[in-house]
Amino acid sequence: RRACSSVVNLVCRSEVTAAKSRVSASGKVLECLKKNLESGNITNAECRREVERKMVVAAGDIRQDTALTMSCKVDLLTHCAGVPPGKGRLWTCLERHRKQASPECEAKLFEREVWMSGDWRYKYALASQCASERQVLCHG
Repeated sequence: RRACSSVVNLVCRSEVTAAKSRVSASGKVLECLKKNLESGNITNAECRREVERKMVVAAGDIRQDTALTMSCKVDLLTHCAGVPPGKGRLWTCLERHRKQASPECEAKLFEREVWMSGDWRYKYALASQCASERQVLCHG
């Protein structure tokens, strides 16, 4: 949170103002940071790492992605109620029921897929299945 305080005030001012007026902002400030990360507007390396870390965590458990969870709340309850969270299972369930997804959920899923296409760490299945290869082939 501290890593991005100056960035938030610069690029997400309206989201911060809105969040202060509500009990819950439903992840709008983090969503703003994610969008600005994707578009290259976050130059602070520490903030960039923190936002990336949050995106990696959310890839494994979409409950950590408030915007996606809220956009797909009805879809999760309708199609994925019996699916245990974690290890990308809810994401997989939503993908399996993509054709029945609400327009709001579909739009958010598509947005997340665009982000995933830019960084393999945001794809839980790929990141977990190729962990040993990553250790051998990648440094850092």
